[in-house]
Formats: sequence, C-alpha cells, structure tokens
Amino acid sequence: MPEAIVEITGPRGSAARPGPDPNPSFDLFISYADDDRTWVEGYLQDALDAAGVKVHSQAAFALGAPRLLEFERAVMRCKRILLVLSPAYMADQFGGFLDIMAQNFGLESGTWPLIPLILKPTPLPPRLSQLVALDATDVDDWQEAVERLCESLNYPIPGPPPLPDCPYPGMLPFSMEQSDRFYGRDQEIEEILQRLRLHPFLMVIGPSGSGKSSLVFAGVIPALHRNASLGAGMWHVHIFRPGSTPRANLRAAPPQTQTRQLLDQAFAEISDSSPGAQAQPATQSPPSPRRLLVIVDQYEELFTTAPTSDAPKDPTDGEEAADPKTTEIALFQQDLLRLAAHPDCYVIATVRADFYADLMASALWPQIQAHRMEVPPMSPANLRQAIMQPAEKLGVYIQSDLVEQLLSDGAGEPGALPLIQETLVLLWQRIQRRYLSLHAYESLVLGRKEYGESGQVSGLQVAMARRADAALAALSAPEQEAARRILLRMIQFGQGRKDTRRQQFSYDLQSENDDPRIFQRTLQHLVDHRLLTLTGEAGAIAKKVDIAHEALISGWPTLGRWIHQRRDGEVVRRRLEQQAQEWQRLGKEGGGLLDEVQLLEAERWMAGPAGKDAGFSTLLQELAQRSRETVNAAALAAEQARQEKVLAAQKLAEEALRREAVEAKAARRMRRLSAVMGVIALITVVLAFRALYLRNQADLARRAADQAQAETLVAYDIAEAARVTNEAHLLASQAVQSMQYDPETAIALAWTALTTDRDTITENTLRRVLLSTYRSTTLEGHTASVRGLAVSPDGTRLVSAGYDGTLRIWSMGSAQTLTILTGGGERLRGVAWSADGRWVAGGGLDGKIYLWDVSAIYSPTLKPDRLLAGHDGWVYALAFSPDGRWLASSGQDGMVSLWNMASGQPFLTVDGGVGEINDVAWSPSGDYLAFAADDQLVGVWPRTDLFALGPGVHTAAAPIRLEGHRSYVLSVDFSPDGAWLASSSADSSVRIWNMQTQASSDMLIDKDGTWIYDVNWSPDGRTLASAAGDNLVRVWDVATGKILRVLTGHKDWVTAAVWVGAKGENQAGGGQTVASASMDGSVSLWQIGVHPSIQIYPAHDSALVAVDWNPAGHWIITAGGGWPFAGLGGNRLLGQHSRLHPGERPAGCGLGTRGGTFRL
Repeated sequence: MPEAIVEITGPRGSAARPGPDPNPSFDLFISYADDDRTWVEGYLQDALDAAGVKVHSQAAFALGAPRLLEFERAVMRCKRILLVLSPAYMADQFGGFLDIMAQNFGLESGTWPLIPLILKPTPLPPRLSQLVALDATDVDDWQEAVERLCESLNYPIPGPPPLPDCPYPGMLPFSMEQSDRFYGRDQEIEEILQRLRLHPFLMVIGPSGSGKSSLVFAGVIPALHRNASLGAGMWHVHIFRPGSTPRANLRAAPPQTQTRQLLDQAFAEISDSSPGAQAQPATQSPPSPRRLLVIVDQYEELFTTAPTSDAPKDPTDGEEAADPKTTEIALFQQDLLRLAAHPDCYVIATVRADFYADLMASALWPQIQAHRMEVPPMSPANLRQAIMQPAEKLGVYIQSDLVEQLLSDGAGEPGALPLIQETLVLLWQRIQRRYLSLHAYESLVLGRKEYGESGQVSGLQVAMARRADAALAALSAPEQEAARRILLRMIQFGQGRKDTRRQQFSYDLQSENDDPRIFQRTLQHLVDHRLLTLTGEAGAIAKKVDIAHEALISGWPTLGRWIHQRRDGEVVRRRLEQQAQEWQRLGKEGGGLLDEVQLLEAERWMAGPAGKDAGFSTLLQELAQRSRETVNAAALAAEQARQEKVLAAQKLAEEALRREAVEAKAARRMRRLSAVMGVIALITVVLAFRALYLRNQADLARRAADQAQAETLVAYDIAEAARVTNEAHLLASQAVQSMQYDPETAIALAWTALTTDRDTITENTLRRVLLSTYRSTTLEGHTASVRGLAVSPDGTRLVSAGYDGTLRIWSMGSAQTLTILTGGGERLRGVAWSADGRWVAGGGLDGKIYLWDVSAIYSPTLKPDRLLAGHDGWVYALAFSPDGRWLASSGQDGMVSLWNMASGQPFLTVDGGVGEINDVAWSPSGDYLAFAADDQLVGVWPRTDLFALGPGVHTAAAPIRLEGHRSYVLSVDFSPDGAWLASSSADSSVRIWNMQTQASSDMLIDKDGTWIYDVNWSPDGRTLASAAGDNLVRVWDVATGKILRVLTGHKDWVTAAVWVGAKGENQAGGGQTVASASMDGSVSLWQIGVHPSIQIYPAHDSALVAVDWNPAGHWIITAGGGWPFAGLGGNRLLGQHSRLHPGERPAGCGLGTRGGTFRL
C-alpha cells in the first residue's frame, strides 16, 4: 500500500505557536520550475480544478511585487504547499528558499504543510528526503498522485475531462475556415501581399510539404479580408486544380454565386483583348468594390496529367485559339494572363519546386519570371510556433521535450510539416487531461524497426505509416483489395521524377467488376481515416477523390510496395482505358479500334493476373471485342482474296497447259503425217500384219484400266465416308461447345451433324442439345439497374424494382408494361407481392418502404398509397407473410422489422447483431422467418419466438443459426413444402438446409469467385434457379446437384431470378419460365423445357422445313420429309394427315407442310 500523507503536529500538550492564516484562502500552493509549467498547468492543476481544489501558484503573483514577499504570502494563505521537484526546480534558489520557509512555518504552527512531488528523478537534500513524497516520475503514477493529493485535501477524485477538438488538419492543407489555427508564416504572408500590390499574378513555388496551399488558403486569403492594403472591397475567391481539363476547370466556379458572376463578367470583358496581353499592376485602374482572386492549386498537374484539347472552341479565345498547333496548356496560360490583366482580378498559382524545369520551359515563364516567390521550409522557431500555438489556444499544453523531439525528427525530413501535423493528430487521441507528453509520442512509434533500419526512418514516418496500416488492417480481405486498386489508380507515375497524386472522380475509380457495396464502403473508410479526401457539392454524385498528401506516397511502405509491384500493369491499364475512351469519343465506329498488335497486348493484359487484379471497364472489353471482330474479318477477307488469287492462278495455269498440250499434239501430228506420207505403202503392209496383234494388246490394256479405275473408286468412297463421318463428329463437338452460350447455333450444328452422317454420336448430340434449348424474351423499360423481382400470386404478372426509382408491373401474356409505380424518387431495391394480390411493397435506398394498392390498376402510373419509415439506410429485402397480415423488412442497418399491414405501423424490430441483413423469407406455413446476413450466417426465427418478444426494439432475440458459408450470405428461400431452406452466398455456393435437422445436406458449387446474388425454388420443388455475378442464370437439379441449364444473354450481374407461375402450380410437364433481373437494366423471361426423353424419328420424304409444339406442350409437329426429326413423349408416330392445303393449320397444332401433310 502507498504511504499516506500525514500532518505532523507538535508535542502533545504543547501550545501551538502563531502560524499561518487561521482562515486560509487556498487549499494548496503549487511551486514549480518554469521547465515543468506545461505539466503542472496542463495535467496537475487541471485535475485539481476539476476536483474543486482551490489552487494558488506563482503564476498568480502580483506584478512588480518582490518574489520573496509573494512566496511568504502564499505560504501564509494556503493550507498546504506542494513542491514539484525536478532537476530544474532544485537549481532554482527561490525553490530552496520556499522549502525552508514552509518548514519554518510548519514548526511555528505545529503542523507540517509541505508535500514534495517528485516529477523527474533528482537528488534531494536531507530536509526533503525525510518527508513522505508523491512519486510522479512515471506516466502511470500520475493519476495515483492526483488521487492521493485529493484524498489528503478531502476532495473527490476528478473524472476525465472531455477531449477538445483537434486543431491540426493532419496531412490536409489548412482551409480558410482554419485560419485562426494557422501559425508560423507571418513573414511569408506579408511578402505575398507586398508582391500582389506590385503585380496581380504571383507564382508560389516550394517543395512538397512546405505548406504552399496552407499559406495561400489560411494565410493570404484571410489577410486580404482583414486589411485594405490592396484597396477596400469584398474579395471573392475561386480555387481549383488544373486536372486534365484546365480551361474548363478555370471557368467552373459554383453556379448561382457572386464568384461565378465575377468570373463570367471578367471573361466577357477580356474577350476582345489580345492573346498575349500582359498583366498590369492593379494600381493603374481604379478598383471595383468587388475583387476576384483566382487560385490555381497544384499547378504541376499541367505537366503530369495530359490535358485534353477536344473541347469546343470558346468564343472568347480570339483568333489564336483556332491555331491547331496551340496546345491546351498554352491556351490555359493565356487565359490566366488575361484574367490578371483585368483590374479587379488577381491570380496566385502554387507549384512544387521539383517541377521548376517544366515551369521554366513553359510559355508562361517569361511573364512570371520576375513575379514568383519561393516558399522555404519552416524555420525551427516558426515550426515550434505552428506546433504549440494551436494547442495552447485550446488550453492544451505540449511538453517542451515533445516539441524538441518532433523538430529533431523532422529536421532531416523533406516536407516535414504534413508529417508533423499528422503525427499531432494521432497524438491528440493520447492527451492526458490537457497535457500532451513525450511519452505519448514514444509509445506511438515503438514499432519503428518494422518500417526500416534505425536512422533511415523517422518517428514521423513511422507514426503516419502505422496509422495507415491500421486503417488498412481494419478492412476485410476483399475490401483491402479494393483499397489497393483505389490507391493505385490515384497515383500519377513519374517518368524520371517522383510519383505524384492524381485527383479522380469517384466514378472513374470504380471499374465494372468492382462490387459497388465493397467499393463504396472501402472508399468511405479511407476517407474517414484521412488517407483520402472527398470534395464536391453536398449531395453531388460526382465527387473528386484525392490522396491526402504526397507524404503518403513517399512515407508509407505498404503503398510504395504496391506501386513497385503494379506500376507497369497500371500504366498499361490507363493507356488502354484512354484508348477505349477515345474510341467512344469517335462514335464507336471504325476509328479508334485497336490494330492486331495493340489487340494482342490488350487481350493478354485483360486475361492475365494484372488485368484481373486491377480490373477494367466494360468499354475496354467492348473495344477489344469489336477490334477482334474487325481483325478477324480483315484476316478472313485477306484469306478469301488470297484463295481467289490462287484459284485464278490455277485456272490460268490449267488453261496454259491445255493450250500447250493441244499445240504440241498438233505439231506431233504434223510431223508424224510428214514422215508417214513417204512410206505409206510400207506402213500399210506392216500395219496389216500388226493389226491383229495390236487389237489383242488393246483389249488387255482396257481390261487393266477398268480394274484400276474400280479400285480407285472404292478407295475414294472409303475416304469420302471417313471424311463425312469426321465432319459430322466435328459439327457435333462444336454443337456441344456452343450449347450453353449460343443454343440456336448449337441446334443448327447438331442438326447439320445428324443430316451429314447419322450415327449414335450425332443422334445423342441432337438429344443433348434439344434438352438444353430455351427461348428468352427481354422486358425493356427500366433506365437503370434492376435489383428485385416478385411474381403475383396468380402467376400472370411480374413486378421489377429498379435504381431508376420505379417499380414496373409486367403482363406475362403480352410481355408489356401494365403500370409504373413511382416512389419518392429514390432508387428501389427490395420488392414483394402480398398473398392476396392486393399490395406491392418496394424498399428504397432512403430507408423507406413504399406500398401500392394494385388490386385495380386504372392508371399507367401510380403513386404509393402508404409510406413506412423505420430503417436507417437501404432497405434490402421485403417479404409478406403467407396470411398477408405482416410485412417483414431487412436492410443495411442490420435490423429486421415486422409491420402490421392493418395499421401500417411497426409491430416489432429485432437487431440481428450480424451486420447488414441482405434477405428475409417466410416459410410457406408462416411458422418461420429466415434471414441472410453479412457475417456468413443464415438465421431462422420461429414465429412464436418473435411474437413472444412483444412490441418495441429488441436485441436479445437469438435465432436458430445455420452456419457453413464462408462469405456474405445474399439470399434465402424456402422450398414449396417448407421442409428445406436454400441459401446463396458470395462464396460461390448454394446450400440446402434440412429444417428438421438444421444441417446442410447439399451444397451446389458454382465457379470459384462468382457471387450468387439470388436463389429460388421452382413450384414443383425439384429445381433451383440462381442469379450470379458472371452474368448467367443457372438451373440446378436438386436431387443430383447438377446444372440443367445455363441461361445467357445478360450483359452485367444477374441480381434476381424467380420462377413465374401460380404458387403450387406444377409446370414440369411442358416446360417452365424463369424471370431474371440484371444490373444492365433489363428483365428477361426464359422459357425452358425439362423433358423426360427425346426420340429421333425417320419420317418425311422431302426436306424438313418446319417444326413446332402443340399449345399443351405434349406433341411435336413436323413438316417436310426425307430427313429424320426429333420428337418428345411416347416415342411413336401418332398419325399422318395428307389432306391439308399448303399453310393450313390443324386445330391445336403448329403447322402444315408445303406438300399438304403434317405428322403427329
């Protein structure tokens, strides 16, 4: 136990001598050295004041009074005297005098008022070492010292004070609103004002981290408002960064503001000035009551970001703007000079010093060479002021040793100011009462060895890197990948210079294959932890994102490692994306397509690890596809032209050979006739004797030739038969490969294979392809992504929920829109249809639920009849109970609410405690309510347990936990008999849960990495339909776990898939219909067949020209002949009719043949 502080009185029975004031004014007098003032006032005195102790200190001594007299008065007026002991205090002579004086008064009064408090280890004289002292040499002992002191003075122990707002901006520059916290740049502020008096255009140049932007924003702008050194009047300020469109950004002041009016007026007034107009001193023209200050921040972006020059010509640009050789940069610089020439306009630009060479090489340099100002790093004295003054203004004291340590760590660090500011932001969370100690900084950078060798990494860099790594570690693995992609896309890779940050719009950072929820969550996390900044008008969708400071690029090892690993791949991605944007700008026609070499590079990059990791836009994918089609078409055309040339050459050669043979034959005949004419008599005699012999030899030769020809024909027939068989089998193989992605082509290929060579392989291929056929219908009308579907109870209508703020009701008979349900303009996601068919409910991204009465649709558009508000965030899912009395809803806030449909009020709300809840579903009997949660959980509440909770908000409703998924659970659905529960997840699986054993009996695995957004049972309970992130709808056989169908056609993620038909209707006999919704804004209806058998029939005597189903789906009717045909059902010919006229259709059948027959 610590020793108690006791009072020592005189000997028992002795009379007390006259001592201090019998009615002291203070409880405690504190004496301390000036070096210890910050701890005493920031920690000790703050704690004693909070406890109610009346404290007196030498800081309250009367001005001009002798110190010895003031010490004597303090001892007389205070009950106790506290000495804060340290080496500095022991070196102070007045401290020793007070010690002796207090002890002397104690002896005279019979008490012992002196209390030593050892703040720093120091040798004590005997007169103090014999006293019981308070030990505060360790930070952990400070609170105990305060508690013992309060107990000795009979005061309560004080509680912790509230943490004041942090006055430091971290790595962000100071803003105009933070000018009262900006210190250390008074000399530079005054110099800028003096330069602006001489010339209205000023270039402020300084190294990264020197505080250029803060100097202008928080120093110069408020100074202009405070004094009238540049003339009286109101200042309006336009701040912008050049980016890739500097001229447009120069003119893009917020509309409907006086700044925009002044900017437009200035451009209108300078429209007739020459392009090379020189800026003149502002004193040459009388100033206006309103002034415009244009600030170009990060001017170096002109040299790091390639400006676009395809903007329409501005009428104020003059003749020079029409010169195609004039670059966008030159035009922008001319605009700045023209503005500076206006009597009411001033221009300030900030640029990093490492771009000095680029600035000197620009056309602007001769104009601003004499009108520039270099901003040096802060001196130690000014930096000390910037550290201490903001805190002391809030009553917070910083230990002098901490200030000196920060200055020492930042001495060799280029651009140390943002690092110090960010470190102070982190240290602010470690304030003890109103005191910030060196110990807080030392504990913050304990892990310095993890970030580099000693002496190579400063404590400031370690503090920033640890904070950034901690922010990254708080993200999940997918979110960390998204964070890496976001940060890399915001780096401007330097060519021969340091990498810099690259401001981007938020929508440019998100690629097509990024999950929107993960992207938004990650982006907001990085902004909340001050790694990124987000700027833009309140409520604006297009906001600009920027890295907080270049110091993160050079000082965060994790980001540096990412940049090193992905620099080349990211450069390729940006170049390809720029080519895609240029192709889009040219109208997506022939111009801008990739040539063969560029296409090979793009395809290899997209298919490789760099492309899959960095992601790419749909536009780039479309460009590659179009380019491939064009390259292939060109190659095909070239091959066809080459073959035509070869054929032509062959024909010419054959013709030449034929002519040559004819001529040679004629020549030989003439020579033979000339030779024979002289001896014709002799030849006639010889021939007479040889005639018989030659006839016999000719007969033998003819018979040998006939035999050789017969053998050749047999060999040819064998080879031709083998070729036909191989060709048929090749067509059959191609049909199987095309089956899932192009069913119409697959049918044509399989049929051609069968007609080419009919055997077991081609027949089986045709059966297999026909089993995979389906017909699709696209319902178009939504103008944005579609996220939810629901079917009316009678199966005749379908409702879809879209991000365009509407619900559309479709007729299943006509595939047309019946009505459009409009909400409050918010995007809609969850949707449900009540069991009685009266109500349609839609969940909005504003946390509200909209209800429409659709029992009698009488208008093409309907507004909601009811509005239920209760969720905080997006409403993800809705589900009506089977009896229609209750509506269950879930959403982003992790709550499940039950709404009473009779009253329209919430009955109860349950906090699942499992993160975001993505889906809810009632069992067919209404006895269970299941939900899908982000924490990999499928939960089920018995209805009796829920209603036993009673009205209100509850947090202790533990569900039945079905665990097994390895990522977010996105969807749940009960089987028609309620015995099974299906769930889908982002782990690429569908699990089927037995509701009796509460175990997963089956797991259907999709391809790895595919999110399965929705799963839905068929009415007969034998199949499941799933909607996946690879743009496909799959139909699963529950019994075998195999995929029966893969439905293709959507161009983006498929978000929902439902079976169309009345509840409980068994559609397996003739086929089923699946409806699906996609992020591409479309709704598709898929008519698929699930048939028990297919038989190939020989039938007609001429070509098969048509085939169709009867309406009931039990028969197939064919027209034609000569070729076999496929049939379903009983595998037999039901009948043949031959008396129909051409085109006549028998009742209930699909077609008649050209010859007047049809077959059943």
